[in-house]
Amino acid sequence: MILRKPYAFLIKNFRLIHLIFAILAGYLFLKGSDILSFLANYISNNGVIIENFTVKELFPTFIPICFIIILLFNIIMIWLLHIKQKKVLFYILNILFYIVLAILFYFMYTTTLKMQTSLIDSKTVRALRDFFVIASIFQILSMFMYGFRATGFDIKKFDFGKDLVSLDIAETDNEEFEFQVNVDIDRINRERRKTLRHIKYLYYENKLVSNCIITIAFLVIGLLLYQSFQDTRLKYNQFEQFTTSDYQLKIGNGYITNQDANGNILSKSKSYVILEVYIKKRTSKTMKLNNARFELVVGKRKYYHDYTNNKYFTDIGNGYYDEALKTEFEKYLLVYKINTKDINKNMYFNYVDATSHVAVKVKFQDLKEEKNTQNYVADDIMNFSDTILDDYQLALTSYGIQKEFTINYRYCVAINECFDAVEYVRPSITSNYNKALLKIKATLTLPEFVNTSITNFESLCNNFGKIKYTIDGNTYQHNLTMNMIKPIKVKQENIYYIEVKEEILRASNVSILFKLRNKTYEYVIK
Repeated sequence: MILRKPYAFLIKNFRLIHLIFAILAGYLFLKGSDILSFLANYISNNGVIIENFTVKELFPTFIPICFIIILLFNIIMIWLLHIKQKKVLFYILNILFYIVLAILFYFMYTTTLKMQTSLIDSKTVRALRDFFVIASIFQILSMFMYGFRATGFDIKKFDFGKDLVSLDIAETDNEEFEFQVNVDIDRINRERRKTLRHIKYLYYENKLVSNCIITIAFLVIGLLLYQSFQDTRLKYNQFEQFTTSDYQLKIGNGYITNQDANGNILSKSKSYVILEVYIKKRTSKTMKLNNARFELVVGKRKYYHDYTNNKYFTDIGNGYYDEALKTEFEKYLLVYKINTKDINKNMYFNYVDATSHVAVKVKFQDLKEEKNTQNYVADDIMNFSDTILDDYQLALTSYGIQKEFTINYRYCVAINECFDAVEYVRPSITSNYNKALLKIKATLTLPEFVNTSITNFESLCNNFGKIKYTIDGNTYQHNLTMNMIKPIKVKQENIYYIEVKEEILRASNVSILFKLRNKTYEYVIK
């Protein structure tokens, strides 16, 4: 057999080969970074049973192929440079490093498989993380060195050296040479044809059995292929209840914002996804939420609840702070901090444990998007269903503004001795401006799961209430948090006296506003 020496080809493609090296090394570096992020999440959540497809995401099929190509080409470069009597230490070190890195990847792969069924000791996980950090440093060095050789850059001289010239391409590097192969091709072909004939005879002699075996084989292979591509997740809708091994739960409203309860922008590059979770435990033993099982999947990334962000969203509800769960349903908020640029990507809630894999598609309200103000008059029922208060309802049936109000009542000193009496309800005098009283008859209907910061009409006014009024064509506002005056002698159901500025008595238009993040409700008084 006549072959051509490959030296000239390898030398001419020296830089291309090193560019391929750099790309493959970069790919392995990125996969190592994904593994580092996974290990960091695993450590921060104190361990969790991971889902089945995590292994496929972390270890795609191309990783072993990548290692094989890198090792094979490094061996070829050592052979070429040895022929040319050049230094080969760099390639020997790379072979040793990538063999060690391949072992590290394999150990991580087997460990990740175990994470699907059991918890891994934190020391082992931290050790793996540290090894991958060290490996990342060497990967960066290797990647850049391959890149330098791909461009011809001499890092010692900070110049693009004549590396191809130094390899000295000669005519003999491309000449033909004789290579003896002692293989009887005719004999191999005869054996192949003989084997095919025997298989053909066997098939026709047992045609029925053969057809059955072939059919069954195709069915089994098809079933296995179908199962491998089948989505094994259980899919539920928003507000649809489902059961796992530990909990009974449903996912409620979802919100997206980058503002806190006071309207301050928290970040321009980050947004917060808030999910309402209704949950109860299924056993009598003490149990808490395993945060690592409650994932928000955005595109291909996963996020986990961070209770340190709860303080920004107290107006929306009660954030989960690692409380022990009860055997009755409770409503909590789970808060996920994501990249703002990703809010338009496919986003859903994902729950995973050893026996369950549930996905819930959620419709999110964008709280940054201002909605039109809704206007109401006396006796209208204000429904907060499309806001952060959801199932709350409010009815205002009467209102008035005066400097003081009188309440007539019967005062009894004995069983048969009662007198007509009057109580005067006036603003407090502890202020540097004159005040009047806004009298309101209000009925607030609470939902089954109450936001602990909004438990009555007074807390609704303190958190969201404003009064708006117009004097001489100018419009003013102030919060309804000044003070609520309660009669001493008489107890009145659903009647509230709220201090306001006295100048409102001269106003041509007066309204009560409830500002719920991006939605405003207005009751027109005057």
